[in-house]
Amino acid sequence: MKNYFLILTIISLLSCQNVQTKAIQQEKTVVKSDSISHRIEIETETTAVNYTSKDSCENVQYIFKVINTVLNSNNVDYINITQFENAFKVNSNNEKGCYFPNGNSEGIILYKFTDALEEIALEDTDAIRMLAILYRHNNRNAEYSEYFYRVFPKVAVENTKGFIQALHSMDFQTRKITIGKLEMIKTKKDLDKLVENLKTINAEGMNEAIYQLKDFLSTEFLVEFE
Repeated sequence: MKNYFLILTIISLLSCQNVQTKAIQQEKTVVKSDSISHRIEIETETTAVNYTSKDSCENVQYIFKVINTVLNSNNVDYINITQFENAFKVNSNNEKGCYFPNGNSEGIILYKFTDALEEIALEDTDAIRMLAILYRHNNRNAEYSEYFYRVFPKVAVENTKGFIQALHSMDFQTRKITIGKLEMIKTKKDLDKLVENLKTINAEGMNEAIYQLKDFLSTEFLVEFE
């Protein structure tokens, strides 16, 4: 009988030890898994974008350089706007088959670039100018042009002063077609906010741009300005 109880005690102790061992192993597994996930997340966040083009021509290579710079830095501080516009003028009229975007994969990159510029444009005038250049010199992709019916109204409402400053720097035709995209302002609340912003902004030196914008809003939405 004593031997029987002794055996039971040993079995019980071994069972407890197994449970504790499994718990420790599970805890180690969780910690290890979390560490790996965290490390992967950090590596993903810090990995630089380096898109490349199928075309080797200098103009498209420059466009990709700008795209990578903007996506990696999340700003447009070091972009020469005149050079950027010249690149897209060439891009829209090139007859040698060297063109951006070339294929669906580059089309996806163009949309990523546009989305990044849109967010930057909420606080930066040059990003708005770059968006206007992209729109003005896109003559092959109607779907992409439609994208700006969402982009420009958002930027104009959230960064009205920057939008006017960007308009002021544009030629008349670019300004006209950029303003034209505001016809898709989504809500009366957005329209009222834009109108109120226009009333309070100091437009000194930008009279032509602000007049053109007010004229459009008056015609399109029957807005009355004093």
